[in-house]
Amino acid sequence: MSQTVVVLTSDQLQEILRNQEQSFIRIFKENISSLKNDEPEELLTTKEACDFLKISSVTAWKWREKGRIKAFKIHNKTYYKRSQLLEALTELKK
Repeated sequence: MSQTVVVLTSDQLQEILRNQEQSFIRIFKENISSLKNDEPEELLTTKEACDFLKISSVTAWKWREKGRIKAFKIHNKTYYKRSQLLEALTELKK
């Protein structure tokens, strides 16, 4: 059985640890957000979603077609999850 020794500089080791820490924080946040709420997900109708986002139904349709927002069909009616609409929003860079 052969073993390999890898020599790292302190900068390389710090970078590896930083990446691991960021990965751990991301996974932790995902897990916490899934545990946060035991209540059922709030579904919005198209009108409610448009009012919430302050957009027209045409814009909602275009965003849905482009994959910017997700929609769900139940008996020929379209619904949106409020949490997914919030996730679709992006912060403007200053």
